[in-house]
Amino acid sequence: MPHYDAEDVIWAQVLQLADACQGESNSFTVVEPFRETDPARPLYVLIHPGDTVQTRSDVAGQPDAQAILEYSAGRQEMMADDVERLKKAGWDLAVLHRFSSIYSFGTSNTLDRFEDAVDEVHERGAVLFGDRLEEAAAWLLTEARAAERPAVLLSGAWSSADWGCVAFVGSLLELAGARVHLAPSACISPDGTGDEWKPVAPPLGAEQLAEFGTPRDQGTKA
Repeated sequence: MPHYDAEDVIWAQVLQLADACQGESNSFTVVEPFRETDPARPLYVLIHPGDTVQTRSDVAGQPDAQAILEYSAGRQEMMADDVERLKKAGWDLAVLHRFSSIYSFGTSNTLDRFEDAVDEVHERGAVLFGDRLEEAAAWLLTEARAAERPAVLLSGAWSSADWGCVAFVGSLLELAGARVHLAPSACISPDGTGDEWKPVAPPLGAEQLAEFGTPRDQGTKA
């Protein structure tokens, strides 16, 4: 069972939306907006985190099953590191869920640190839901003012150049003038193979990640 408390307001809404769609969601919902929007701060967006968790049932019968599980676990660890580092550096945080979030978290291949990182985004940032990526990108541009940010860093699933949701959102943000970067933690595909999308802006080093943000005490939502 998932570790999260279904009585938690945010998770309860995500659970309700996921149960309603039972698969591909032809909608976009803002579960929790930013409490304040300051375009002077850089923005980190975690896209479809549930998809990054590959379970043993997902890979059953595949010859490279263990490699897929190890890739998934490694990327979860990296995304947890992202949230911890960027929170301290003063970045704004956002997560875009889909139905996979309620089925993947809490499985045998989910890292506690990754679950905790998603909870941290819920407490400090914006929470979105759905597969309507055009609408998600539009919200990030209009409400999060992504094109005015010094940097927008994307992670999650998938960053494949051909069909990845991370790549699709990133491309839309770039077309609108946002300075988009791809986090090394992003998952290319379930097994980590394929050509990865390359944004126009170069990768950010650890020092640049810290330089873009200004440490601050965001507190938690009531």
